[in-house]
Amino acid sequence: MAYVLDPTRPVADEVRRTAVELLEKAVEHLRAEPEPSVKDVHQARTSLKKLRSLLRLVRAELGEERWRDLDRRLRDSGRALSALRDADVGTATFDALAPSLAGTVDGGTVARVASALAADAADARARARDQSTAGAVAQDLAATLSAAHCWLIGARGFSALGPGLGRQYRLGRSAYAAIGRRPDDEELHDLRKRAKDLWYHLLLLGPVWPPVTEVLAREAHHLSDLLGDDHDLAVLRETLAGRHWGTAGEGGPALMEAIGSRRSSIQAEARRSAARLYADKPGPWVARLDAWWATAAG
Repeated sequence: MAYVLDPTRPVADEVRRTAVELLEKAVEHLRAEPEPSVKDVHQARTSLKKLRSLLRLVRAELGEERWRDLDRRLRDSGRALSALRDADVGTATFDALAPSLAGTVDGGTVARVASALAADAADARARARDQSTAGAVAQDLAATLSAAHCWLIGARGFSALGPGLGRQYRLGRSAYAAIGRRPDDEELHDLRKRAKDLWYHLLLLGPVWPPVTEVLAREAHHLSDLLGDDHDLAVLRETLAGRHWGTAGEGGPALMEAIGSRRSSIQAEARRSAARLYADKPGPWVARLDAWWATAAG
């Protein structure tokens, strides 16, 4: 089934079903033969992110100790798989930036930096394959899968989800308020994480009123993507300022200026998106979704 919670069915059953499906998909991708591809690893990591967002909704029901243990284990599994994804981020980010560099950064600089980043990616992919972590992660997730069938969720209906939804929306509003006029990279990254949670939660709650939740989910996805692009540019800037500053040569300052200009544009659009998504206070936000859930449940 899709990544949604059906309001017409017991919420405990829906949470367990969704968790089991996500874990099964992750294990399947990580056990692909002859070995997991980059796409398989990406799909597995996405399943883990979706599962962590789901569990944040039922944190109170699971209990703080169990939730923290599950979240830590899933987080560590995702980090163990990140090397293959991270290998190509630098090249993909620079390739997306390259068309805007014409006329401001000389072609020689662009070519040298592109070549250096491609070499970095090749080395990172080789190291990730040598580590062979996919099998170990799959084994850990299989153990979590066995336990997921028995997770206890006592509250009925939206009352199992409301506290977690309010908590995460409150964190998102706080992250938006914290970015200020000159946000640092950590503040922007925190808002990105909250925006991704909001996107996943809106997908889960999509059936309560699809014409509205679909629009909100698209906006949250857009905000998450914007801040993801900004984060990748921040990492690229650090990489160039560090081990590849000599590679950039005289074109380095112009390249840094271009990255800064692109980030400013992205951040301005992200502010507008976040202002729309976090316009409500948590109480009215949760109450509105509660009413929509009750109507959908019939």
